[in-house]
Amino acid sequence: MTEQAVLDSLLNSYPGFLRQGLSWTPGPDPPDFIATGQSRERFGLEMTEWLNERQTRFSISNQESRLKLLKALDSEHAERPVPIARVIICDRLDVPFRPGHRAAYVREVYQLVDDHAPRWEMNQAIGIWKISDLSEYPTLAEYCLSIGIYGPPRFCNTPSGLDWNPPGVQWIIFEPVGTLYDPKWSADALVSCITAKTRKYSNLHESQRLDQLVLLIHYGIRGIIHNTPYRGRNATLDNSVRQAHGILEGDHGAFDSVYLYMNFNGGKLVRLFPEVTTLLEFSHQPGQH
Repeated sequence: MTEQAVLDSLLNSYPGFLRQGLSWTPGPDPPDFIATGQSRERFGLEMTEWLNERQTRFSISNQESRLKLLKALDSEHAERPVPIARVIICDRLDVPFRPGHRAAYVREVYQLVDDHAPRWEMNQAIGIWKISDLSEYPTLAEYCLSIGIYGPPRFCNTPSGLDWNPPGVQWIIFEPVGTLYDPKWSADALVSCITAKTRKYSNLHESQRLDQLVLLIHYGIRGIIHNTPYRGRNATLDNSVRQAHGILEGDHGAFDSVYLYMNFNGGKLVRLFPEVTTLLEFSHQPGQH
């Protein structure tokens, strides 16, 4: 989402952001936008996205590679050996995939399935066989942590597994990303976004004749898709907010105030500095935040 789209979304949910009746225009970058009021006050708005850049880079690359590998595997049109019902690949997210390895990767996936299907009854009883030793399949060993094979348990009366996976359905898929993570990674990424901005722009007030300089951190679909979640069993958004506030109390750079905008599901807006406050607008329904 472009910075203009983020600002439009913010003002649609919070028309009185900073002050009622402000006129917004693109800024000289920095800041990204400048707003002027009837009293001729000038507000500079600098934006940054809450992202873990390393996670995002690998996730985008991994997502593109997965789509191409699934197309190359073409399992919905491939014969599925009895009694296999499904194959789930757990790949290494920290190893960029090299396109030149795609043919070997596909060949080894099907070879692994063909090798293990005849041994199904002897090696499992509950319908799941997780294969972590991939030494016989060098390309898979380079890119995968494990491969799970699923099929009927010994007590199942449908050894072919066809009732589980009808023809024409993908039966080789990838394991969803983000099953194991530490919410601290996301909180640390928020702090990194803040410190990258507070170290800059020491003279913007003077050079752009600003009465206030504001930092807006936004979190949206890219963070949701490509980064590990900020929530966990013992962590919530409040944990990240408190950590960010503590950093800003120690050093807020040239910014007079800092906000966090959660650009999804109604758009929660939190002021991180000078005090922590969750802002509500008349346009929002009670309980939305």
